[in-house]
Amino acid sequence: MKIAVVANFGLGLFNFRLEVLQGIKDAGHDVIIFYPRDEYAETFENNGFQVIDISLSRRGMNPIEDFKLYRQLKKLFKANGIDLVVTYTIKPNIYASKAAQRLNIPSIANITGLGTSFETDGIMRKIIATMYRSSLKKARHVFFQNDQNLEVFQKLEILNGPFSILPGSGVNLEKFQSLPYPEDSHKHILFVGRLMESKGIIELMEAINEMERTDFTLHVVGMYDQNLHDFVEGAIEKSNGKIVMHGYKTNISDYLLTSHALINPSHHEGMSNVLLEAAACARPLLASNIPGCKEIVNEGVNGFLFEAKSSESIQHALNKFLDLPLVMNHEMGDESRRWVEEHFDRKLIVKEYLELIKEIDHD
Repeated sequence: MKIAVVANFGLGLFNFRLEVLQGIKDAGHDVIIFYPRDEYAETFENNGFQVIDISLSRRGMNPIEDFKLYRQLKKLFKANGIDLVVTYTIKPNIYASKAAQRLNIPSIANITGLGTSFETDGIMRKIIATMYRSSLKKARHVFFQNDQNLEVFQKLEILNGPFSILPGSGVNLEKFQSLPYPEDSHKHILFVGRLMESKGIIELMEAINEMERTDFTLHVVGMYDQNLHDFVEGAIEKSNGKIVMHGYKTNISDYLLTSHALINPSHHEGMSNVLLEAAACARPLLASNIPGCKEIVNEGVNGFLFEAKSSESIQHALNKFLDLPLVMNHEMGDESRRWVEEHFDRKLIVKEYLELIKEIDHD
């Protein structure tokens, strides 16, 4: 079969779904990747995938531009003789699924998270729900990454066909291996992600600056949205060295190597890839008690959960972790590795896709 994989950017495909794409290709299918061409395109092509550039803006809604995207995808699917469409993230799920529907091509959609549009019961939520309902009406299968996202879709009566829950994108346990645990008593806590409000960076930095203890450092890896520039710079200055900004990096394992724990204060997740990768590297986890995080963190076993959007709750979780002796922190990291080995091996995800694609191919 000729299988179209539609996504909104290369980084996510490369870091979290390359093994799935490779598995599909190794099963004898032609895989064509449709996404806004970027620096990862050449890597995909070198791995034997065809890449077709599409006009897709990751953020915001522009009805004219989005309709152009739908028409472009419909034309490209027809021209390339696509037999199956696989989509990731909101816009590909809506517009590529709709294009496939109009061409009577089976599709598999992946709900990797709900985004801010679903946080409140407003007009934007109604619009997105209506668009999803129309686009997924004839989807062959819809994958979810956690129970709550599925419940929202069911409550809004979006689903009209088969669905199931996958443990996110899983984690490559060969790439992310158990790392030696740091032995220094001054503990280093790592945050990895975009510095934006929905990722909880405001509450996190406020929590750090409200804590009087000085026996730890928060290391921040990632780029921040420009509208948070002044806040981030001010928080770093106020911290007197307790917050260290490293900027955007690709060698995350190097930062995990020197960190005693990873923290994710996000407001919403599909399934947190950064938690999965840190757990695979045998690091304790501190995270918001939300779907997409709580499935990976076992309270008091491999880390601690805290209330989302609460600097006070973050402080409480940090204090619990920092008060533990180093040997117990180390044991928590070992438990993280054991948990993802049992429940989040990416090979399990690849198997699910291949079985579904085989079923569709036989039909």
